[in-house]
Amino acid sequence: MSFNFNTTDYETTHERLEARKANNIVIWMKKLLSFNHQELKKMKLIIKVQINKYRWNVTYEVDNWVWLSFRNVKTTRLCKDLKDKQLNLYQITAKVNIFYHFHLSISMKHLHSMFSLKLLWSYSEDSLSE
Repeated sequence: MSFNFNTTDYETTHERLEARKANNIVIWMKKLLSFNHQELKKMKLIIKVQINKYRWNVTYEVDNWVWLSFRNVKTTRLCKDLKDKQLNLYQITAKVNIFYHFHLSISMKHLHSMFSLKLLWSYSEDSLSE
């Protein structure tokens, strides 16, 4: 009985084992990738629900009257608590995406004339009587 050690058989066997390992790794990575895609879809849905929870569904049109907020506006009042919450009633002159344009008075020339939705309150006759 003789034991011939054939190097080509050893090399081909080794290559087959390495190819099988690589194939297993590829299969495992594909499964992991599909799992990650499913989890990302779930997370996107959760995030969308959380974001929309605080979204304002109010939209204003041109020529609507709205109250303008005093937030982020510097005033000469010493105490922040004594400051008014709203500047004044203004009429919307233009709408650009989610921003609204007003014609401001000359005394407020330091302010930009475009405001976002979060700085506006809707105007109604009921809100004045309260």
